[in-house]
Amino acid sequence: MLLVNHRARIFLTQPPEKPVFNFDSIVGDKMSGYRFRCLGPFEFPVYRSTRHWKNHYRLFDPKAATEAVFELAAQQERRIGVEGIDQAIGLYIIGMKPRGKLIPFYVGKAARQTIKERLFQKQDKLAKVTEILNVYKHAKPFVFLFPLLTPTGRLARLPTAAPGESSAEKVINSAEYMMIGHAMNSNPWLHNISTVVERERFSIDGSPGASGKQTKDAQSYSEMMGFRKASSASDKLREAGEALEEVKPDETRLIEDALAHPESLEQETVGPEE
Repeated sequence: MLLVNHRARIFLTQPPEKPVFNFDSIVGDKMSGYRFRCLGPFEFPVYRSTRHWKNHYRLFDPKAATEAVFELAAQQERRIGVEGIDQAIGLYIIGMKPRGKLIPFYVGKAARQTIKERLFQKQDKLAKVTEILNVYKHAKPFVFLFPLLTPTGRLARLPTAAPGESSAEKVINSAEYMMIGHAMNSNPWLHNISTVVERERFSIDGSPGASGKQTKDAQSYSEMMGFRKASSASDKLREAGEALEEVKPDETRLIEDALAHPESLEQETVGPEE
């Protein structure tokens, strides 16, 4: 009995467990308070090659384009209260300006690289941006930058956490989807969503590229979503979207060959736009 009572006393005298403190319940959502600042539009130089060139008449040099964009951005960064834009992560848009109208063609994100590193990355941007340049033969290309600021108002830096685990990266991924939706109002054939594979899988009544006769209901949906506003340029934008998906490695090599001979490149002068 004494042994049992002794054990009972030990059990009863154990200090009660401390309540678990839920820090998140006090500070709220760790992903709240981030802000994407807007800088742009910034134009970048376009060239024409005097070498034999069948498919592409307008070219750009990724290095020269990057330097031009970020030189302009550095002049504007203090206006929005940031410094060190070349180290920022966030979002960006590449587009064209025919007759002074800004049209987005590509929405991109930079979460595991800086925007500067990702913007005109050769591996996947060289041929695509060249195709965009040739949609409108005389329109000026431009870039918008959206550097991400932390809740304390500082530029967000490259995450050190595993891919997909940092708050900044999650915010950038979510914002990219939202910005793609925004851009579709201006260009329903935005490159991000108008892939050949997706177009062949399904169509949505009232949406660009919908198959079959469209009902009044579908027309109302199209008007609500803003798709009908872009109908006047729809054919040209659709052709551009399809061309972007058909870029082949051989074309990339042709572009690289032209850029390898700077003596044959002539920078375009500012002239009348389409």
